[in-house]
Order: sequence, then structure tokens, then C-alpha cells
Amino acid sequence: MSELVQQLMSSLGVDQWQAEGGLGLTLNLLRDKLGGDFSQLGEALPEAAQLADQAPVTGGGGLLGMAGSLLGGGAGDLAKLADGFSGLDMDASMLGRFVPLLSSFLEQRGGGDLARRVGDLLGE
Repeated sequence: MSELVQQLMSSLGVDQWQAEGGLGLTLNLLRDKLGGDFSQLGEALPEAAQLADQAPVTGGGGLLGMAGSLLGGGAGDLAKLADGFSGLDMDASMLGRFVPLLSSFLEQRGGGDLARRVGDLLGE
């Protein structure tokens, strides 16, 4: 289990399935948004690609998914991400607690610019 997953579990009171799933969903979105720059994230978090690959499949259903379809762009992406968190038995507010921990972790690993970019993409 990665150090970041352990931090998420202890700081947020989630279990391993929720921590890995939420992180995987978030990283999967970041991989789409960062493109080739995602490899920089992998330098700070070596298991990033694996977690993104193992992210739960989300149906994009429900009210948040519908809102995401209507909003499009960044707001739509965040709505879909929140919908994915719901599938992990976490409410949408938990996303707002994941992002600062991820950004802080990246900054500690020497990726200050990357941490800021991640925060910007995820609305931190």
C-alpha cells in the first residue's frame, strides 16, 4: 500500500478500497488532462499509472453525472469525478478533502509546479 493511500486512510477515515478508488479516479482524470505531463506525476507518485488503470468504472449516472454532461469542461469533469466518489460510498464533499492531500503529497515530493497545476485542474 502506498504512502499516499495510507495518508488518505488516516486523515480522512476511509478504508483502503475507498482511498485507492478515489485516488485512482482522480489520477485517471489527471492523466486525461495532463497528457504527456502525467509522467511527471509518476515521478512523485510511482504507482500513479497503476492506480489510474485500476480506477473503478463510473457510469456517469445520477444527478451529478447529468449535471456533468450539461456543464461540460472542467465543471463537468469534477461532477463526473464526484459521481465516481459516490460509487465508492463517499459523498461529493470528500473530493474536496482528497485534492489538498494529493497536492500536498506532490509538493513534498519536489513537484511544487505540478502540485499547483493539479490543484488548478481539480479546483483547489
